[in-house]
Amino acid sequence: MLLRRGDPTGAGERLSAAVTDATAHRLPHQLQRVIRVTGHALPAIRECAEQGLQGLRQDMAA
Repeated sequence: MLLRRGDPTGAGERLSAAVTDATAHRLPHQLQRVIRVTGHALPAIRECAEQGLQGLRQDMAA
């Protein structure tokens, strides 16, 4: 919502917190949502979410 309203800073802060929480609580679907939402608008946060998702996938495969 914040991205659509033109507030990338606010959106980035909230999405960054969401990535941290989703990784800590092992919630891959939340990371996938962040990846979809960020698109090309917030590449650094998208990258963090992708790394977190990859880590969860590796943990599940082990």
